[in-house]
Amino acid sequence: MQFNRSEIIVPQGNRYPDGALVVDGYDGVGRLLAHPVGGGLQFIIGAEQLAQLRRVAAEERRNPRLRRAQFGMDGVHGRFHGWTAGESWNGWAKPMFELQEARRVISAMPELKGQYDASDDRCITLSQDGEEEAWNAELIQPDGGGTVKVYPVGAGCWCWDEIPNN
Repeated sequence: MQFNRSEIIVPQGNRYPDGALVVDGYDGVGRLLAHPVGGGLQFIIGAEQLAQLRRVAAEERRNPRLRRAQFGMDGVHGRFHGWTAGESWNGWAKPMFELQEARRVISAMPELKGQYDASDDRCITLSQDGEEEAWNAELIQPDGGGTVKVYPVGAGCWCWDEIPNN
């Protein structure tokens, strides 16, 4: 199977974004070059493995699978329970937290001042150097139904790790 530059692909049997890659092209001997969605090192995939990959349809990208997960960060004590679509930013997790847990995240960061702004329904953090970030509420619809309000505190900005459930 031939893939085009910038297409999003996943291993057969995976649902986006689990294992999602962005196609970079092919090398001189026909191997596929691709990197993880959200950044990371480039993979070199041999022709014999191409049949194990599939294109991700636009509809699947618009409605990623949302699931509960635990997150942590170097230098910050504790694990934090939140939600993920499995997406990453420069290889780091992009968590979303319900309000009580978002407040716990902010209070665990000794170098930050933070608060919940009820009038704008957002969490605000202020770093020691005066940089303010606002984490606006979002409504998500996790697998299994329902709607959950979350705040993406640090997503796409801080170096979060998803912690496997053991």
